[in-house]
Amino acid sequence: MFQLTHKQLLELKFWIEEEAADRYISELCKMPLYCSQFGRRFVTSAHNSVLEIGTGPAWGLLPHMNADIKYGCDPLYPVYEAAGLLRGRNGILRVDEPFEAWETNLTFDAIVTVNALDHGEMGFYLLPKIWRMLKPGGRFYCHVHLRPDDMLNLVHDHSLTESQLDLHLRYTNLVQEHREILPNDIDGKFCPALVGIWRKP
Repeated sequence: MFQLTHKQLLELKFWIEEEAADRYISELCKMPLYCSQFGRRFVTSAHNSVLEIGTGPAWGLLPHMNADIKYGCDPLYPVYEAAGLLRGRNGILRVDEPFEAWETNLTFDAIVTVNALDHGEMGFYLLPKIWRMLKPGGRFYCHVHLRPDDMLNLVHDHSLTESQLDLHLRYTNLVQEHREILPNDIDGKFCPALVGIWRKP
């Protein structure tokens, strides 16, 4: 019925175990921390449309955002739904395919990705695509782990670096508003993480 890659099977296993352990409570408790890193504007700004890349079954930060139209993009939505893991979406529109494969003419006031850009086959090479999908004045909010080589695994099998980020930013005209490297992630309990905000002129 479903054709999943090895990485996708391991991602599904993670969420099955999180649901069994505490119904995602430990993951959901991180959402306000991400919002805080992105600043007051992130939760107070009214948007026409927003997109989050790689939300997982609890819809990521979309429930915390003020927008008329909300899109989530995650190839595992159908599997989460079949397994009984997908939370109620409250009007969120879903894209059931990998972001790197999604072809669309849609544009957004804000695009968000949190703890996702280093998953699957994604990476900073997608920045030009994200830039094209932003409306003028739109903002890209990014959190991503910068895993050292000794923390790579079957799900996260490639390291992302600031030099890769800077390389692919040069293919856009995004204006940096904030960039910070957190030594131990947003909760002080994991590896270095990059948090940044960029605006499309």
